[in-house]
Amino acid sequence: LQSWKVGQALVAHWMQGDDTVPLLQQRLAAEGLLPHGSQATLAFMQAQDRMQDLWTRLDAWRTVPEQRRQVALSLPVPGAPQDALQLLAVIPHCHPGVGLLHCTSAKFKSKYALRLWLEHLALCASEQLPPGEHSVLHCADDSLSLAPLPVTEARQLLVDYLVLYLEGLCRPLPLFPTASHALCSKGQTQARKAWEGELFRGDGVDPYLQLALRGCEGEPIELPEHQLLAQKVYGRLLAAQGAT
Repeated sequence: LQSWKVGQALVAHWMQGDDTVPLLQQRLAAEGLLPHGSQATLAFMQAQDRMQDLWTRLDAWRTVPEQRRQVALSLPVPGAPQDALQLLAVIPHCHPGVGLLHCTSAKFKSKYALRLWLEHLALCASEQLPPGEHSVLHCADDSLSLAPLPVTEARQLLVDYLVLYLEGLCRPLPLFPTASHALCSKGQTQARKAWEGELFRGDGVDPYLQLALRGCEGEPIELPEHQLLAQKVYGRLLAAQGAT
């Protein structure tokens, strides 16, 4: 967690064009995010080295000021009051002429991609992502880029997600943060590894998921509904993503 916080501070420092690196190191040390003594400088330099590749990928965005874009949509959603929902949002990190930027010093996780995807759909559905702009996610180890979608397609995808959201308020859906994405992107074998866990804790031993799935017979990732939901949520995202 401390390493991630140092990385996030370095990303923010880079994006702001701030050249007060010694002051940043002093602040991080005062916050207890760096070791004591001479080890603080060593740890800080190592963190800077790890950020070099990410900084290079962010370089084109630094000179374009950020803005917030407001989204207000009325979407026809079956089962909602009056069969419609009002979707209101303020989306930050929009760079005019370039697009929507999400960045993190952490390694790629499906939750980062899904967050970008939903904001991307909202911008496309409200006609606020002009041609030439893209929605981009830069992580420490990977990047993805999403091109603008037609308004009608983006609106329909948002409706589909809202239908799932409303259903999820009534019952726990068999949809998992790591295994579901792995199923769509890498297949059943990798989905099982993400479920069981290797180096890190898998979805299958997450206590919150275990509570939600108590009484479930068989392997949740083998359920036909899981495979259908995974494609609905992550399959469309993977189909839309391209290289940066």
